[in-house]
Amino acid sequence: MATALHVWIPVLVLLVFPLTVLYQISALIQFTSEHYWGAPFIEGETSPERHARLSQARYCLTAMPQRNGNGLARFAARLVLWALIVVLIDIPARIAILVGELVVHDRHHRFPAEKSWALALYLPEDEQTVHRSRENWGLIGALNAVFRHVYALGPQAA
Repeated sequence: MATALHVWIPVLVLLVFPLTVLYQISALIQFTSEHYWGAPFIEGETSPERHARLSQARYCLTAMPQRNGNGLARFAARLVLWALIVVLIDIPARIAILVGELVVHDRHHRFPAEKSWALALYLPEDEQTVHRSRENWGLIGALNAVFRHVYALGPQAA
């Protein structure tokens, strides 16, 4: 039909490219930011402790800058930069990369027997009684945390 209607360019740009290249990029970023990959086993560590140690909670909003007494103009500039990051990176990342329940994927590892982990956005949680995951604000922060972790493993981990 695309050949008959001479619409191959729109089909490639609007259908094939997003469903192949952009989808793969999205999946790679999500997968990479999901866990602290390559971490060594710790003797005596229980499975829930290991899963909590290797998972991270990924909050889809970069933390808002604090005033820290650096002057109003400097704080306003940091607020503008923060707003740009939220609008240009955080919101698109939530829509296109960390879709659905992927933002609460760490809960799936901390409560493997819980069948409603995908509803964790709506469930109360007493963080004092469970194994806590590390928190990262914004997808950039989550990726940087994983990259710092892999770098700290050193070449012997490869």
